[in-house]
Amino acid sequence: MKIGNNIYKQALELEKQKNLEKIKSEKEIIDQENEEKRKLMITIEKYYKDQIKMLKEILEKEKKEREREHKEHMILLNKQEREIREEYKKQIKEIFMRFDEEERIEEFESDNNPEIKRIFDAYYGPI
Repeated sequence: MKIGNNIYKQALELEKQKNLEKIKSEKEIIDQENEEKRKLMITIEKYYKDQIKMLKEILEKEKKEREREHKEHMILLNKQEREIREEYKKQIKEIFMRFDEEERIEEFESDNNPEIKRIFDAYYGPI
């Protein structure tokens, strides 16, 4: 009976060892799968972080380009505005000069102009 009992105990011990090894092996497989999943998640996270970084850089570049274009446009508009103002000033000045000229011509042609009468009297004598 002792021999049978010893054999039974040894069989149980072997079965126990076999089950422990099987559990240990399955745990290693699960740990390995978890590690692969973790690495995959890290890779995916890194990919999306890189994509976000790239998009931010693109958006920043586009923003700077829009700001540069806006600044150039404002400079051009200011230049055009100055040119238009100068043109208006020039036209107004010409209008005033013509008005003064016409006034002088009218004054010159009028018979009651004392200055012209004095000049005529000086050269031709009193009329």
